[in-house]
Order: sequence, then C-alpha cells, then structure tokens
Amino acid sequence: MVALKKSAKGLITQGEAAREIGQSERNIRRPLKKLKSKGDRAVVYGLRGRRTKRKLDEKFKEKAIKISSGEVYADFGPTLAAEYLGDSNGI
Repeated sequence: MVALKKSAKGLITQGEAAREIGQSERNIRRPLKKLKSKGDRAVVYGLRGRRTKRKLDEKFKEKAIKISSGEVYADFGPTLAAEYLGDSNGI
C-alpha cells in the first residue's frame, strides 16, 4: 500500500514499487490505476461486508448435514458423501 502511494505521487517508479511489493512491474499497473480512481478502498477486497453468492441456504445445509450424519454415510469421505447426496437425495 505504501509503495503504491509513493508510486502514485511520483516519489518512486512503478518498477521500484513492484520490487518492494514483490510483484512484476506489469502487475502493479492495475492496482495503481484503481488507487488513483478509488483511493484507499482500491486495496480492500471488493466483496468485504457482503455475502458471497456461492453460500448455501441454511435450511439446505442443515438438511444435508442431517442426512449425511446417518448410519449409511458414517464411513464415507466428503467426496463420496457429496456424490451420494446428489444422486439419491437431489442435494
């Protein structure tokens, strides 16, 4: 972050900023451009504070856990259990 700010102000070159961060010079250009347009929020993860789209519904999750904790699935690994849940229970 400090190296990007120095580079944005013109105190150091993009190449020097890249070496400080441990990236290539090419990989510094995009965050530097975002830093100039968005400020400090450019380096914060974009979905911070929001729910991911990939998260399962809690009812769905509880149903899968309830089914997979039965005797049939007791000695299954996670992959095999997921396959059986998908095939036989539509989960």
